[in-house]
Amino acid sequence: MRQIIICAPVTTDAMKRLDFDSCLEGDLEEISIPEKNLELLWGIGLFNELNECLDLLIDDYEDESIPYEKLKKAIKILQKYIDQGLEIKYLIKINEIFKIALDNKTNVFLYF
Repeated sequence: MRQIIICAPVTTDAMKRLDFDSCLEGDLEEISIPEKNLELLWGIGLFNELNECLDLLIDDYEDESIPYEKLKKAIKILQKYIDQGLEIKYLIKINEIFKIALDNKTNVFLYF
């Protein structure tokens, strides 16, 4: 079954540990989105817009990261979908994770 894990290290040291697959408990804020909800996010165009506007390659079987420098724009994109009243609970959680990364000056990582 397909899913995506979206995570944000809570410190720059945690981000370094993530690079070496040696995270400690509490290093990451993360969400796992199951296939059914992942299809909804693809269907509304969220990942396509993030790809296009941020020059990313979010796709099946492709891990990707959103650099800190692009997070403000990513949050604006997410907020647009939230403001449309789309009833996808994961939008708000993804937005929270993006804001955590922005506040902590870390990247967001997406693992398929």
